This record gives sequence, C-alpha cells and structure tokens, in this order.
Amino acid sequence: MNELPKPHRRWLRVSLRTLLALLTLSCVVMGWVAWDFHEVQERKRILDSVADDPKIFEAWFLLVGEEPRMPVMWSLLGAERQHYFNLSRDRFSDDDIRRVRNLFPEAGVRVYQHDADIPGKPE
Repeated sequence: MNELPKPHRRWLRVSLRTLLALLTLSCVVMGWVAWDFHEVQERKRILDSVADDPKIFEAWFLLVGEEPRMPVMWSLLGAERQHYFNLSRDRFSDDDIRRVRNLFPEAGVRVYQHDADIPGKPE
C-alpha cells in the first residue's frame, strides 16, 4: 500500500514544561515592569502634592563626582529627573522623608526642622 507522506506542521510545537517556563518568565518580567510603573506613579503623586510650594524642590546640580541616577526603567516609563528637595519636619514625617529618598534616588534631600528654616521660603 502507498503511504501518504507526513504533513508538515506549520506551528511551532512546544512541550508543556517549556510553555510553563515561558509563562513564568513573562509573568516575572511583567511584574517587574508593573512595580516600576507603580513607583513612577507614586513619584508623580508626590510631585503633584508639593507643586504648590516652589521651595520644596529646586533645581540644584551636583557638580562634584558622579551624579546619582534613577533606574533606567523609570525613565522609560516617563519619570522625570529631580535634582533636590527641601523638606521640613513640620510638614513631613520621618516615614515621608524616607519614602521621598527611596522614590527619588537621583535627588538630594535636605531636611529642615521647621518651615521657616528653609532658605528663601516666604513667611
């Protein structure tokens, strides 16, 4: 009898193990991007909350040594570089100040005891 030739498959065949490994890897990458996106949104929320006070953050460039950088993924997700924050303990708790330092690793953070201690701040 004449046997028909095997049909050529057009689709890539993968095992269940490979499919699960690829799915796990893609979930890890998407989770990492989602976390970074959350951090960028938190940065924007903090910047919006202090936008009414121009002395909270001011342009200040580090002139000596290498500038601290923010994560590359944050800049790809639209985060803008901030240079400096002036924070007072009257308005920000220690946890808030720690959070600002973590969310803005590229920025310098000056902490003052009172609002009146911030240079150039109107009384």
